[in-house]
Amino acid sequence: MAEIVAAFGLSHAALMLREWDRATPSERATVKAGFDSVRERLIAARPDTLMLIANDHFNTFSLHNMPAFAVGLGARSRGHGDGGLPAYDIPGNAALSYEMLEALNDEGYAPAFSIDMPVDHAFVTPLHLLTPAMDIPVVPLFQNCNAPPLPPFRRCFEMGGALRRVIEATKNARRVAILGTGGLSHEIPLPDWRPLLASVRAPP
Repeated sequence: MAEIVAAFGLSHAALMLREWDRATPSERATVKAGFDSVRERLIAARPDTLMLIANDHFNTFSLHNMPAFAVGLGARSRGHGDGGLPAYDIPGNAALSYEMLEALNDEGYAPAFSIDMPVDHAFVTPLHLLTPAMDIPVVPLFQNCNAPPLPPFRRCFEMGGALRRVIEATKNARRVAILGTGGLSHEIPLPDWRPLLASVRAPP
């Protein structure tokens, strides 16, 4: 059985890295202090696996294939190298990923899955700032936050309970830290594609 040893909500805004030199000394100090604190607490928690929940910015998924949730199953993943970040090679915990996929499916969530799921800055920014050596295996869980209809808040909340049950029952990890990332300081003004598509398909 595994233990959840830490959980953090983090900004994944790549702009704070790309425009680092343009920020004021006070702004840089605030951001650095925040991530330094999380890094210290993460090191102290000694996780052997990171469960990383984040979205995508139409780099891995598009309107041709947009699941509500998707689990990355590979023994390794890779970053897109977007947002000014390196195209990291990221280790995975494939056994826990498969177990999570099957358990979520059994509970009725039916997430999509990908054996080769590259990840963009939503996943890579916190890893770059917290574990740049990429020495802790990651279980990536994608959540659609960009292309309506989005998963309802209640569904997301209930899935959190399911994830906890999977982690606490698993034999494929001992100490798991959960990282959830998002636009904690920003919101990208993406349009709702549905009325746009309807207008394109409307008869003359």
